[in-house]
Amino acid sequence: SSGINAEYGSEIRLHYSSMLSGRQRDTIQNIKDSDDFGNNNANGAIPFHCLPHSGAIEPGHSQEITVNFTPDHVDNYRDFIIIKLLDQPRKTRVPVAGRSWAGSMFITGAHLVFPNYAGHSLSLLTDTSTDETEKMDDAWVFFPPTVVGETTTKTLTIGNCRTIKGDNKGTKTTGDFMFEPLKADYGPLMKAFVVNPPKGTVEPGSAVKIMFQFTPPKETTAELIQFSTLLSLKGDMIEYYRVRFVVQIPNL
Repeated sequence: SSGINAEYGSEIRLHYSSMLSGRQRDTIQNIKDSDDFGNNNANGAIPFHCLPHSGAIEPGHSQEITVNFTPDHVDNYRDFIIIKLLDQPRKTRVPVAGRSWAGSMFITGAHLVFPNYAGHSLSLLTDTSTDETEKMDDAWVFFPPTVVGETTTKTLTIGNCRTIKGDNKGTKTTGDFMFEPLKADYGPLMKAFVVNPPKGTVEPGSAVKIMFQFTPPKETTAELIQFSTLLSLKGDMIEYYRVRFVVQIPNL
């Protein structure tokens, strides 16, 4: 994962197993990005690049090839790196993939686009307690069905895709997150819902798993419970998500 216009590096290791003596060097003829698969940056440039592009490996030695990923817009990227070794007619294709985000902080494990859920439409699941004039993205979390008095759990992950320390001394590369408590309007749901941890710091290149627990209170009569809270992410930019939770209570 990488933020827009940020660079992320990964490695491929090539090993030449021959132990023949002498000064013979076999050349990596070509390491390049494929032009027949995957998507490019908005400016037409390929987001994956290899260093070095070519070279030689001594018998019994290996060579690390760094694959740099530099996206310029939010997307999922896929491509192949084509490697040709030792004048062999057959090429090796190594798949590479990357995902970019608007900022350095990101979330996975939630639906950022409302899915079809148990036949309920988006209009029926609109949380009327939320100020709909607020400009923020939604992140939908669907708990496994449960019954009154029994706890159901769900997790999501908050990550920090920055892996390169800032050039300037004192530049912050960590990221912070915080979930707001449920509003008092939710009544008994406030005590029924637990976030662990509700806030924290994410180191560069790391991720934190968040666990949600919900125990439908005895006052529950609805077949579908919905509520929401605000999540703030602070990395190289500040982002807000309205995290919307949905719990189905089966009729027994």
